[in-house]
Amino acid sequence: MNIKYIIIGLFFLLNPNINIIDILPDFIGCAFIIRGMMKCSSLNYNFKDSYGYFKRLLWLEIAKMPCLILYFIIGSNDMVWYLLLSFSFGVFEIYFSLMAFSKLFDGIVYSSISPLESSEDDPLTSPVESQKNKAFSLPAKGSVDFVRIITFVFLIAKIVLCVLPDLTLLSTGSYGEVTESGIVAWADYRDLFTIFAFIITLALGIYWFVMLTKYFRDLQKDADYIPALEHDYEKLIEDDPFSVARKKLYFAFTFFILGAVFCLSLTFDGISYLPRALCGVMFALACYSLIPLYQNIAKKAFKLSVIYSIVSFVVWVYDLIFVLSFFKTHLTNTDEGLAASFAEVLDTQINKSFDTLYLFYGSVLLSAVEAVFMIPLLVSVAKLLKNIIKDHTGTANGDIFQPVKALNILLYATVISGAIAALCVPVRVALSVLLPDFWLVESLARILFIAIMIILVVKIKEEFKTKYFID
Repeated sequence: MNIKYIIIGLFFLLNPNINIIDILPDFIGCAFIIRGMMKCSSLNYNFKDSYGYFKRLLWLEIAKMPCLILYFIIGSNDMVWYLLLSFSFGVFEIYFSLMAFSKLFDGIVYSSISPLESSEDDPLTSPVESQKNKAFSLPAKGSVDFVRIITFVFLIAKIVLCVLPDLTLLSTGSYGEVTESGIVAWADYRDLFTIFAFIITLALGIYWFVMLTKYFRDLQKDADYIPALEHDYEKLIEDDPFSVARKKLYFAFTFFILGAVFCLSLTFDGISYLPRALCGVMFALACYSLIPLYQNIAKKAFKLSVIYSIVSFVVWVYDLIFVLSFFKTHLTNTDEGLAASFAEVLDTQINKSFDTLYLFYGSVLLSAVEAVFMIPLLVSVAKLLKNIIKDHTGTANGDIFQPVKALNILLYATVISGAIAALCVPVRVALSVLLPDFWLVESLARILFIAIMIILVVKIKEEFKTKYFID
C-alpha cells in the first residue's frame, strides 16, 4: 500500500462539486488511489473489491467530462437538465464511492487480524476455535471506525449538497409568492444555496482530508502493519511473480486508453474545456507503472509525458488569457455572443490592436511547440507498446498464430494519426480567421487517433490474455 499516492488522491476528492463541475477533478484522485492500492489489491478480497470500485468511480468521473458541453448549449429555459445530470451522476457516485472506501477499510481491518499464538501452537485447536480466538490488532489505535464514519458522512454530504441547490430549478419565475417586487420563486435563490452548499461541503472536505491524512500517516508509521503487508506482498511475488507484472500491465492499458480519450479537445469560442495536458498526465501514470518492467524505455516515456504535460498546460493557460483578453464580454453577453462569432471578433481585434495581434502570434507559436513535444512522446509510448507486443503477445512457439505483425501495423497507424492530430492544432490556430471551420478537420483527426489507439490497446490486452490463458 503506497500511502503517499492515497493521500494525494484524497486531496483531489475533498473539494465540492457544483452540479457536474469539478474544480479538482475526482478522476485524478481515483487514479492516484488506484495507483496506491495496486500492490495491496492482490493481498485480500476486500482490497481487490475496493480497487475495482475505485476503477468504476474513475470511469464514471471521466464520463462526466463530455457532459460539460451541455453548459454551453443549454438555454435558461432548459436548466432542469442540470438537476437531471447532478442527480443521475450523484446516485452512482454515492454507491461506488461508499463501496470503494468501505471495502478499503474492511481490507485494512482484515489484514490487521493476527491469530493468537496459543491457537497457532496448539495442534488440538480446531479451525472454528482458532477463528474465534483471533485477536484484532488494528493499526492507528483502532480509529478505523471513526474514519469510516466521517468518510461516509462526507461522501453523502458532498453529493446531497451538490444536488439540493439544483432542486430549485423545479421552480420557475411564473409561480411563487407574489410581492411588490414581483413573483419570488425558489429558483431565484439557487446561486445563494449553491454558495452555502459549497462552503459547508468544503469545510467537511477539509476536516475529512485532515483526519484521513492523519490516519493513513499513523498507518504508515505502524511498526507491525506496513511491514506485514510488505512481507505478504513479497511472498506473493515469490509464489506468483507473473501476477504482479499482469497487474502493472493492466493498469498501464487502462491509462493509455484514458490518455487517448483526453486527446479529445473540446474547444468552444477559442477556449479548450478539456486541457490536452490531461493526456500527458494519463500517459505519465501508465509509463511510471511500467518502469519496474521496462526500465529505461518506460523512464524515457515517463519523462517525455511529464514534459509534455507541463508544456501543454502552459499553452492552455496562455490561450485562456489570450481569448479572455478580447472575447470576455462576448462570452458573458448572450446577445453579442450569438451575433458575433469568435473568428469575426478575432479578425476585428487583430486589425485594430497590435497587442491582440502579437498575442495571436504567440498562440500560434506555442501551439506549434506543443505539437513538437507531442510527437516524440507518441514515439516513446509506441516503443514501450512495441516491447509489450513482442514480450506478451503471440503463442509460445509462434507457429500457430502470430499477431505481432498486425499489432505493429496498428501501432504505426497510431503514431501517424497522433502526429497528424497534434500538427492540426497549430494549423487550426493559425487559420482561426481565414478558415474557422478547420476545427472539424482537427476533430476528425483526433477522433481517428483516439479510435486507433483504443483498438490497439484493447487488441494487445486480448492477445495478452490469449497467450497466457487468462479468462
